[in-house]
Amino acid sequence: MWLAAYMGAACLGQPLPEMRHTDAEWDALWQQALRERVGALLYDAVSALPTERRPRRELLYRMAGYADQVEQHQLRLREARTRLTELMPLLGDTSAVVEVKGAALAALYPNPLHRECSDIDLYVWSQSEETHHRTVAALNQLPTEVVMDRRNARHTVLRWHGTSTELHWYLLYKDADNALLEQYLRQCGTFDEVAHALFLAAHTDYHATFFDEAIPMRALLDWVLLTGQPGFDREKLFQLCSCTEAGLFAEALSAYCDKLFHTNIYEKSTTAVSVVECFADMYRDPRPRASRTALRVARRLCKYARFRPQYRRLYGKGMLRRFYWNNLTIALRQRVQGQRI
Repeated sequence: MWLAAYMGAACLGQPLPEMRHTDAEWDALWQQALRERVGALLYDAVSALPTERRPRRELLYRMAGYADQVEQHQLRLREARTRLTELMPLLGDTSAVVEVKGAALAALYPNPLHRECSDIDLYVWSQSEETHHRTVAALNQLPTEVVMDRRNARHTVLRWHGTSTELHWYLLYKDADNALLEQYLRQCGTFDEVAHALFLAAHTDYHATFFDEAIPMRALLDWVLLTGQPGFDREKLFQLCSCTEAGLFAEALSAYCDKLFHTNIYEKSTTAVSVVECFADMYRDPRPRASRTALRVARRLCKYARFRPQYRRLYGKGMLRRFYWNNLTIALRQRVQGQRI
């Protein structure tokens, strides 16, 4: 897979491919990079190629323009984060509010400004209800130009100066999983990289499994850069994940990334070969997400039936039970909790 090879060169320090592509191949590679949300990173890799192996000038200019757009958006997000911290000083207190997902993961990239990110994600975590109430009180004192959307119980959305910030009240999707995460945070006293990886695994799994969304290349790079760091405790991560709804998904994701990027970070993985071989079909379906709910449900049913043994190995339960039972209980909980925030 040529895109994975170029991403390895741009982000993982791997050598650049020596293949000479035709114009049609470059066009297909560029469209794939846009779908996989790594267009600016592909430009970084292409910029390092010898002149004779680069794409034609017109496409190179399009890549450069796209990379500049991504960079300018990242700068706007940084400025919005700084301004929000000035308006609401609590957001600068890392013992109460920490940055997660895109903006936080961008720091792991060689060029942080080229990691595509749509919004800012903050997580309110504390060892007591006091911080929660203090955060809600601070939100109520924000100026009227900060538009708040509190319809989703998972997070409050702040829209200001053309940017969006999601203030997450909890990260995982089941109460038992959130209790496990909070217990781990109390033991550590900080929101460390293992906690961030646990959330990233659960978030990636949930969107791919329940929302019929393919895992993009950007998410795979996030995972490798976060969990592949020297000193990262992968054994602790896999142990935590195995006690949550994510099951063995984190380990399967790690083994798939090793195979895709030709790395050997997770050499101790015990994931079944059958799961790794089917991972792309299970989680990286290149078809666009269906717009009609009925079609999405039909696709999920077919996929759950086709890969039933693999899903049961990963999660310890059938996907029909996991999908419908979980979604009903989560929807009910969010409706109840949404009335409290």
